[in-house]
Amino acid sequence: MECGRPWIERIIELRAINQLRNRAVHYNAGLDNTDARDAALKAILAVQDIIAEMFPALGGPPRFVAGTSGHAFISSDAEKQPLIRRFYLPSSVLVSPTFKMEFSRFSPDTLAVQVFDDETYHDSFPTLTDEEFAHHRTDPEHFQLATPASE
Repeated sequence: MECGRPWIERIIELRAINQLRNRAVHYNAGLDNTDARDAALKAILAVQDIIAEMFPALGGPPRFVAGTSGHAFISSDAEKQPLIRRFYLPSSVLVSPTFKMEFSRFSPDTLAVQVFDDETYHDSFPTLTDEEFAHHRTDPEHFQLATPASE
């Protein structure tokens, strides 16, 4: 299961959309002089529900790491899913739990995001489970990397 609902529910929904599409696209004498608004609205709402589930505004398990707030981190298991690999990962940045972001406005309609990360974090913590990542993210002082003493 890739999202919150079982695949079978999505298949049923997509088949219903296909039936609505077929009735709207293919000539049907029964639609003459009728208002197709209800059928069109049903189709639009069904597509909207599917898109909202595939691309939620707020992250959460199983697609995103639980226990983090303010950012959406893709879970390790979700990285293997075709949807995630095709749409999410190309637009994502691999970061450590201690990354920082800065926003800059270049013009009224142009916002830039800079990501700053500790490139040595991987040396101290080569792999993290999703739960460890969340713990490191929510308690950064506990996992602070040792810095060399100043001379």
